[in-house]
Amino acid sequence: MICEHCHVVVPDTMRFCPVCGRDVAEEQAKAAREAEEKAAREAEEQAASVSPAEAAETSGEASGAGGPDDSAAEPVETPADDAQSPVSEETPQALIPQDDQSESERPKHNAGKKKKFAFIGGAILLAAICAVLVPLLIHNVRQTHYNEGVTLFEQGDYAAAQAMFESLRSFDDSEEMARYCENKLAYQSAAALLDQGDYSGAQAAFIALGSFEDAAVQAKFCENTLAYADAMALEEAGDMQAAADAFAALGDFSDAADQAEFCTNTIAYGEAEALVGQGDYTSAKAMFSELADAGFSDAADRYQYCVDKLAYFDAEALLSQGAYYDAYLAFDALGGFEDAWDRMDDCIQTFPETGETYHNEDYSARGCSLTIKPPDSDGSWNYLKLYAENGDLVSCVAIAKGDTSKIWLPKGSYQIKAAYGYGDWFGETDLFGDDGYYYILLNSADDSDSFTLKSNYAYTLTLRSVTTSDGNIDMETEAREDF
Repeated sequence: MICEHCHVVVPDTMRFCPVCGRDVAEEQAKAAREAEEKAAREAEEQAASVSPAEAAETSGEASGAGGPDDSAAEPVETPADDAQSPVSEETPQALIPQDDQSESERPKHNAGKKKKFAFIGGAILLAAICAVLVPLLIHNVRQTHYNEGVTLFEQGDYAAAQAMFESLRSFDDSEEMARYCENKLAYQSAAALLDQGDYSGAQAAFIALGSFEDAAVQAKFCENTLAYADAMALEEAGDMQAAADAFAALGDFSDAADQAEFCTNTIAYGEAEALVGQGDYTSAKAMFSELADAGFSDAADRYQYCVDKLAYFDAEALLSQGAYYDAYLAFDALGGFEDAWDRMDDCIQTFPETGETYHNEDYSARGCSLTIKPPDSDGSWNYLKLYAENGDLVSCVAIAKGDTSKIWLPKGSYQIKAAYGYGDWFGETDLFGDDGYYYILLNSADDSDSFTLKSNYAYTLTLRSVTTSDGNIDMETEAREDF
């Protein structure tokens, strides 16, 4: 294109002159329209402007060219005062009809007619050419503008592109492109509201765009974001059930599912704590267990608290039942839980004074004596049980470290069990616990666990010695539970 103002060559991809800034494309379009209109007017004027005088002149020229006299006709003088003459002074005499001219002297009109017809034919041809070329020129100008609109569109200048397409009206798909640009601008405005956090405004703007691009998806996103914010407000206000329902309704939007689970777990956590307050540690433990599996808050610690609390109660029950060693072990397993270590001390009992702690009344006869002597230098505490041949427990004897004990028994055969230890004493049921030593004494004479005591004899049993007054004594380990 060439700028009509400064005659600078402007690339077809540009609309405005880089020198003067004029709208070259618009000027060319305007020039094309004017040329089209001018050509049409000239064709019409030329076709209608052939006068009789021109026809006569054309005929005279044709006649002169073929007659014997090639000179022009002399003008005829007329009286100056002849006002009635219809012919002016400038009117060529040859064009005024003369009565005295012979038929052969009158101008011939055949050549003029040919010239007239040729001119009219040329005008018609020119009009036909204009009818073809002008629309083509207009089409080319519009196509150039359309291409400029496409370029602006591709560059993202939707406002300028919209204006360009709207100026082209029904050319090609200009109306459709103009509507698309309009929607694109509206979409950008909606996206700007979204970026600014105005989700309500953005939602309304996207809804207005209908099915344009992903406007429906963006509108749903805004709706969900607003609903998510409402659910968070409920959660922060402590209305966990309403918040859980609101988050659940959002499905897989953002982390709504996790938030719904959090609210539900928070409700369960509160219920479990209420059970703890009521002393129902068993039910609370079950609820905290499920919460711990979900990794919720400190549910694992609260679960362990319930476990320890129940174990503490079990240890207390053992202690109250006199199962001192079992209670001791139960408290020990609780470690630093509450006052468990202090309660361990309460499980340790005082070792009895030296002598019999029990004697069966059915075996009260004093047929013989038995002196029991533990090692006096090992610092052990000793405890013995004597059973009759029929299995009756006859006597229980405690011997403090460094002491000896003497008891009276009816004559007969006895099974003797001996236990000793160096540490804590947990009563005559649990004895020295697992830290004690438990044996059955065996008679080396026949390798049996039966010892026969005769009337009027005094017997001495030296514990953990190779020999006694009655000979060698062997020992066989016994389980504490069977002692």
